Amino acid sequence: MPSGGGGTSSSSGGGGSTGNVTVPDVVGKTQSEAEAAVASAGLRGGIRFDQDAGTWDASSTICSQVPGGGQQSASSLFISVRFCQVETPRGSKQPELAGLSVADATKRAQAAGYTGKIEVATQHDYDASCKADTVCRYYPEHWVFNQGRTLVFYINRKATVIVPDAD
Repeated sequence: MPSGGGGTSSSSGGGGSTGNVTVPDVVGKTQSEAEAAVASAGLRGGIRFDQDAGTWDASSTICSQVPGGGQQSASSLFISVRFCQVETPRGSKQPELAGLSVADATKRAQAAGYTGKIEVATQHDYDASCKADTVCRYYPEHWVFNQGRTLVFYINRKATVIVPDAD
């Protein structure tokens, strides 16, 4: 799933007709259940997710869809869905990781119960407010709920200073 905005999940299942099909009602379903229902209905356009990828996980359910279930749609079009907001259970506040060294951020995430894979990546743009060799940001934002995903720590790229010759 792409980061930073809506993505599309295309389903190639469903017949070869190009006519209208009845849109399945996917509200209350998980992503995998919705994808199966869309493919079974013959909507070859698949599903478009209208929110950032890090705001849901495999157990999240869909709260809204356009077009709605039971409506007719061209089989080549997609349906847009939004997942219900994931709420932090009371008493399970997610620790902050930005500003820590990579080693300390890893320890803090693991101490909070994160069991997934952790990677380190360099940011594309230099962030002057982020100290060298510390976590500037991380993805997904709600990492406590995304145990099946890779937690990525983004650090600053090394600044290169070029001084011209005095000649």
